[in-house]
Amino acid sequence: MSPADVIAYAQDDWIGLAETFAVAPEGCLEVWISVPTEPGADGAWLTTRKGMKQRFAKIGANVHPMPEVNFNAWNKWGESHPDVSWIERGKRARREMEQAGYDFGKGDRWALNENPYTLLTDPEARVATRDFVVGLHAGSSQPAGVIYSVMHPQNIPHGAQLVNELREWFKQESFWKVMAEATLYWSEEAYADIRSTCQSGASSAEQITVLRGYAFHREAIAKAIATSSQSPLRKVMSRGVPLINGAWAWADAYGFTAVPIGVMDRFIGLQVSAAARKLEGQDFLTVGFAWAPKRPDGMSQKRFSKDLGTLVTSIRDQAIEANRVGTRSTPKPCSWPGAKLQPW
Repeated sequence: MSPADVIAYAQDDWIGLAETFAVAPEGCLEVWISVPTEPGADGAWLTTRKGMKQRFAKIGANVHPMPEVNFNAWNKWGESHPDVSWIERGKRARREMEQAGYDFGKGDRWALNENPYTLLTDPEARVATRDFVVGLHAGSSQPAGVIYSVMHPQNIPHGAQLVNELREWFKQESFWKVMAEATLYWSEEAYADIRSTCQSGASSAEQITVLRGYAFHREAIAKAIATSSQSPLRKVMSRGVPLINGAWAWADAYGFTAVPIGVMDRFIGLQVSAAARKLEGQDFLTVGFAWAPKRPDGMSQKRFSKDLGTLVTSIRDQAIEANRVGTRSTPKPCSWPGAKLQPW
């Protein structure tokens, strides 16, 4: 059996993540952790962090950094550089990554963060994102991009308008053709919400069904439209690896996760079972998650560090177990006062 492929969005603590995953049993995991950019010479939040490949290599052979390219940061930079096209911005970002030591022809990956939610309704956002990815992909003979796409929150009701907006976006073939050429994994930011999942008395199977429906609702709509196996949209969605919510302990932004560590641990186990998947042609599972720890009010730093270690070790071990048995394992259900199952 091949090792599981783990994709991690790291808002911070990317080194701590790497150190925890590096001690997994040999042959169990290959872990790719996105590393945010840092301020450039002109004050913009743009520059690839230097030395990350070398630092990760010292931590372990199974952990790898992905230089993050942030759409919103480059959009803001463009306000003071209006003559620089989106294609050229992508090329500049790629040059910075290559100058930092990344070689996308030899297996390295880049991550595009904040693929905007406005893609559903804004033609200009679609063109900008498409052209940016054209620049990022320029010179590549194979896909190397992991694209994080902002998604509708689980706890906010959705309806026909959202479905119609998604369908309209999914019909933009020129957009999806570029994504199909550049994308190794398409990762919806499926930041599930404990308030919409952890209903007391609900079984783990019921909670997993709700989580799976949310994580893959875009893919289900896309595949209903793109019936041809040669459709660029279908190709992209077949590479879908949702980012589950490992961001503890937030009251907003990532969905509600401001709960005791034990509840969060169960919540993550259910999400792994719902969203980890074996893509076509793979003999291993792929799972993605977001990591953005936030210390609860009143908690000491010592206790916080201990709980974080418990949580990330649990994510690591659950990914290994899911790869070993598939998604046949049934984790225990989670429970939170007032939570209600919210089907998608």
